[in-house]
Amino acid sequence: LPDEDNVPEPPEEISPAPPASGWSVQISSHNTANDADLQVARLKEQDFTAYRVEALINGITWYRVRVGAYTKRDKAEKAKKEMEELLDISGLLLVEAP
Repeated sequence: LPDEDNVPEPPEEISPAPPASGWSVQISSHNTANDADLQVARLKEQDFTAYRVEALINGITWYRVRVGAYTKRDKAEKAKKEMEELLDISGLLLVEAP
């Protein structure tokens, strides 16, 4: 039996797996995973279902922070407007999940 004192703890999952379908609100885009994970953590502290996805743009990996997924576009649109007001950010993007 392994020594219980030497068993490593599993890493804490900062960014959950993205949803497979639906609509999400893109909050921000970062050039490092760490910056995106910090944004995800801040949003989760405010009870948002936040996650990170990667996008390769012109050979550069960007880390997008999104909230969702909403099953219907109109629900996502309403949530987007509420988030813009609550977070005091304008121009959030509505995107198909992931």
